[in-house]
Amino acid sequence: MNTKTLLLGIDIGWSPISKTCGVACYDPLARINWRQAGEKYSGERGFLYCCRFRLADLVNFLDFNRTAIQSYDNTVIVLDGPIGPRGKPTINRNVDKAFVGGGFHNRVQPSNIESKDGNTYVDATYSVIESIDPNLAVWVSPWDRDKLVITETHPTIGLALMNKKFDRDNIPSRKRPLMPPNSLRTDSARALRAKSDFYWRSGGNSHCARLLDCKSVAHERNHELVAGLYCLSVAVSINDDVALIVGDANSGYYCFPNEIHPDWHSDLNTVGIIHGEMQRVNDYQAAEDFSAWTKAMTASQLESLSAELPTDSATDLEDDVEDDVDYSDGRRKVGDHDYLLLNDNGGVQQKHNPWLNGIIQYVRIEFIKTKIQATLRLAEGGAESGQWTIQDSEGNRANGIARVHGHDVPHLANDKSISIEFKILAIEC
Repeated sequence: MNTKTLLLGIDIGWSPISKTCGVACYDPLARINWRQAGEKYSGERGFLYCCRFRLADLVNFLDFNRTAIQSYDNTVIVLDGPIGPRGKPTINRNVDKAFVGGGFHNRVQPSNIESKDGNTYVDATYSVIESIDPNLAVWVSPWDRDKLVITETHPTIGLALMNKKFDRDNIPSRKRPLMPPNSLRTDSARALRAKSDFYWRSGGNSHCARLLDCKSVAHERNHELVAGLYCLSVAVSINDDVALIVGDANSGYYCFPNEIHPDWHSDLNTVGIIHGEMQRVNDYQAAEDFSAWTKAMTASQLESLSAELPTDSATDLEDDVEDDVDYSDGRRKVGDHDYLLLNDNGGVQQKHNPWLNGIIQYVRIEFIKTKIQATLRLAEGGAESGQWTIQDSEGNRANGIARVHGHDVPHLANDKSISIEFKILAIEC
C-alpha cells in the first residue's frame, strides 16, 4: 500500500438539521483540518479519524479542505451515494435492480433512485462530489485509475456479503425493528432498525477492523460512523488493489472489499462482475448471537417475509431509504408514518422509539391495520427515564394493544416484543 495516499469513506445523508453524514479518513500527512470534534482511532496504518456532519456542513468541510485533498499524490474517496458514469442518474440502474430479487430479497436494500427521496439522495451525493472537485471525472474503469479516485459503494449490501446468508426472519429493518434477546440485554441496549447495523454487529465489524488495521473500530456503534468506516474499508481495498466491482460499467456499479462469504457467490455472479475475482471470506465469530431475535416477531410479520419476490420493474424497489433515518431533531408532524415498538408492559420506552424525540407532552396515533387510535403521554419522571404511558381508545395499555394486534403473550419483553405501524393524528411538541 502507498502509505502517503489520502483515503476517505463518506456516508451521505441529506437531513438539513440532523447529522446524517459520516466520514472516516486516513490522512497520513495530517493535512485535513477537521474543524470539529470527532472520534480518533490508532491503527497500524496510523490515526483514523471519524466525524458526523449535517450535509451542508459536510459540503463546507470538503470545500474548505479541497486544497489539502488535491495536494496528495493519490487520493481514494468512496461514497455511499448513487453515481452515474455520465452524470446524475435519474432512474434505477441495473445494479440497483440486481440486488432486489433472488437471494438478496429482504436481506439487503439497494439504492432506489426512483423513490420519493431518490432525487434528494442523488443531489446530496453530487453536492459532495462537486465540493471535492467540480470537474471531477467519476472513476468507471478500474484500470484507468487517476490520482484522484472517487467511486460508489453500498454499506448495507457490502456488510451483508461479508456475513453468511441469514434467514430473512432474523434480519431487522426500519419497518420491523428487533430487540436482542434477554441474554444480551444491557441498560443501553436498543432495538436495531438498520440492516447495515445488524450486519456490522454480526461480523462485518471484525472484517472491516482487519481491513483498516485498527481493531478498536469494531466497537463503534454509531450508525453514520459505522457506514463511514465501511466506506473507508472499501477505499483501502481499492488502494490495495483487492476490490471487487459489480454491476454494469455503462450504467452504474458498486465497489466492495473482495471478501465475499461463499453463501453469496452464486447470487453475486448474477449481478455481474466488472473487475476482480470473488475471494472466499474468512469467517469471524459474531460478537453477538442474534438467532433468538426470531421470537420478537409476530406470525403476521413472518408471513409478510414469504411474499412473492418482486419483478425486475424499478418501481418494485423498496421505498424505504433507512440509512438516512434520524429522529433527533424532533421534526415529527401530523401524518407521519412510523413503527411503534412495544417491549414493556409498563408502557413505551423512548430509547426504542426514537420518533418520540422532541415530543414533550403527548401524541395521538392511529394504527394502520386496525384503525384503532391510541394516546402516548410522557410518564411522571419520563423526561429523565424516557418512559411514556400508552392507552388506546378501548382502554388497552401496552400489553393489551399488543394482544389486539395478534401478539398474545403474558408479558412483553425484549425477546417478546412487537412493532406496529401507525400514523400521527395529533402532536404536542
